[in-house]
Amino acid sequence: MAFDRLTVTMDVEKSIVTLLITSTDYCKQVLPSTKAPYFENEWSRTVYSWVSDYFQIYGKAPDSDIRSIYENHFSDMKEEDANIIAAFLENLSDSADKFQGNIDFHIQRAQDYFKRRSVICLADTLSLAISNNNIAAAEKEIEQFRQVTEGLSKWAKPSDFLNILAKALERKEEPLLEFGGDLGRFIGPLQRGWLVFWMGPPKRGKSNALIETVLNCLPRRLRIVVFSHEMSEEDWIERFMNSFAAGAPQEGEYPYPVFDCFKNATNSCRMQQRRGIGPYIDGEQYNSRYMPCSICIGRNEYEPCISRQLRHIKARTPETISRQALAIKRWFEDNIRLIAYPAYSASVLDMERDLDRLAYAENFYPDVIIDDYIGAHAPGDKRLQGRDVYDFEAKHLKRIAQDRNLLVISAFQGNRGSIKKHRVAMEDTAEDIRIINHCDKVLTLNQSERESHDGIMRIGKAADRHMEWHRDDECTILQNLSHGVVVLDSKIGWVPTVQQKQEGDEE
Repeated sequence: MAFDRLTVTMDVEKSIVTLLITSTDYCKQVLPSTKAPYFENEWSRTVYSWVSDYFQIYGKAPDSDIRSIYENHFSDMKEEDANIIAAFLENLSDSADKFQGNIDFHIQRAQDYFKRRSVICLADTLSLAISNNNIAAAEKEIEQFRQVTEGLSKWAKPSDFLNILAKALERKEEPLLEFGGDLGRFIGPLQRGWLVFWMGPPKRGKSNALIETVLNCLPRRLRIVVFSHEMSEEDWIERFMNSFAAGAPQEGEYPYPVFDCFKNATNSCRMQQRRGIGPYIDGEQYNSRYMPCSICIGRNEYEPCISRQLRHIKARTPETISRQALAIKRWFEDNIRLIAYPAYSASVLDMERDLDRLAYAENFYPDVIIDDYIGAHAPGDKRLQGRDVYDFEAKHLKRIAQDRNLLVISAFQGNRGSIKKHRVAMEDTAEDIRIINHCDKVLTLNQSERESHDGIMRIGKAADRHMEWHRDDECTILQNLSHGVVVLDSKIGWVPTVQQKQEGDEE
């Protein structure tokens, strides 16, 4: 049976009242266009009136003062309403934490709800006035309704431009998500309302890139929903935990790729400050005492390259993974949800319904949605076939990002020609080139067989709506996928290995 969004009415009113109590910004946006009759529940109307009176006097949300207000009005309330409000206030702190992360979405949600309720109230009032032949009262209600709808209007006027600009600048200063290091500078800040795709040939690392995205979300305490269309719950969680825990099959010394200076690697550097010991390769053997050096980075003497360094890596065992799983539960339990569908069984519309169910059941509103592969979606419209399906799904992913004021990150596949291509481009899209039209960024995964063996991936761009970019731009990242590490380090531009520089390989 299809999930009806109207069944979340109680949840909507609960979120509205919670934020009216706890958020001054929310009060400023919502109170001017709100009236008590717009609430269906008596207890909601009561708390709304308290908040409205408090805000008119103090110009802020009551927050912890709401308990004193409740005690002052306790004796005047019906016992049933008093008990409901007492239970609501008991859990207020936990509820407020879940609603605070995406205030703009909840403001829009409240305004949409009040639009619907205002029409219902107007219809009831007009029906009563007409039945009593009170035309003047009907005209008065229509005029009041017009004033309310003006307050809920989405049109931006010049008088609004300054506030909107200030909000845009604030978003740029505090983006929703940024990757670390040079990779973060290359990708750029990611914002709410955006649709971002990872693109690459089959088995090039799209799932790894999405898991790395989740790992970058966790330290920011962002709420994440993962939709897996290709992997089962068990497979996704195993892949995720291998990356989160990171470690070798057995404890020991392992060569890891590192950014280095070519002069250091070839033992031709004569700087006293040099940290390296001997050449990178001594005859045919790897120098186990070798140390990379970047002491002169930024100067003409520095010649970037990629060498290797032995690192002592602890074993990844069931015990260490269990400890990490407990850490995730302790630190991030309220921040990530996963749902796995059988491949080709769920469309973007099914994903929306599950988001509504999640909001209703757990008050969980994500900041970021990870959708593992658009090519594994079922058709959202059964009348569509072939490439029209992908266009439909991409359009609706973008709408979810904007309607719910969150960041959506997904993946799609490159065509057969992209498998051997040095740098994947826009024209290598396998599913439907129209996908590019609906997204804000398309990040490409580029790697030769030799680079795969050396633990090197080059991230490029096939589209970027918000930053200046060029087709040849790329960022080199170092990996050790056998140990679950997707990004060890990153550097903007192409960086050759020591062997490539010795062979004169200029890409």
